Amino acid sequence: MIDTKEYTPTATASQMSEILPVITAYASGAIAYEKSTVSMLDQCRANKIPPTHFISPNRGARKHLSTVTSTQFNQFKLAMLKGYPEAEQKLVMTSAQLAKATELNDTVQRKHAKGSPKAKRKTMILADIGSKIGKIGKMLEKNPTDESKEAANKSKGKRAPQQGTNKIELEATPAKVRESLQQAIKRAQACEFKEGDKKAFDVVKVVALIEAIEAMLVTH
Repeated sequence: MIDTKEYTPTATASQMSEILPVITAYASGAIAYEKSTVSMLDQCRANKIPPTHFISPNRGARKHLSTVTSTQFNQFKLAMLKGYPEAEQKLVMTSAQLAKATELNDTVQRKHAKGSPKAKRKTMILADIGSKIGKIGKMLEKNPTDESKEAANKSKGKRAPQQGTNKIELEATPAKVRESLQQAIKRAQACEFKEGDKKAFDVVKVVALIEAIEAMLVTH
């Protein structure tokens, strides 16, 4: 619903003088980030690097899709850490460790008292590093090159997908199927039909049918 109320300008000269330089700094940083992101993605595509290189082979629901070794993924993590402010780097590794390390693994990380502010901050930094690495893969996924697709297939030892075939993950498990059925039930139950609307389906019957299918998975 559109707000049609008329508002009276309340911005003060003091507010404007404070915020304008901040907006300029933000724009400068945002543009620099966009340029560095485009450059990094261009380099990945030029070197035929597939998005699956940025999936952790050690954890996560998609680890079976990873096309790098644990060591290689830890090298990504180290490269990412080197871009953080020095104070945050030192929460993860000492300067001496960082200078000679070839990867970021558990053996080279600093130890902090469990539950301490430093330990919590270190955990946040490592989580952020993993998130940023995953984001690179997602950005590459949006517009992969033919070469990167081929590289991913070769890395996994799989045959290249044929044209016209649907993209289906063959690694499905009964647990995943049941999870999908539960989601389907929730979506069906969430459907709301206004009075007078023609229902696309009978919610009760659809839910009962899905539950019957789920029961078959449990008993077989």
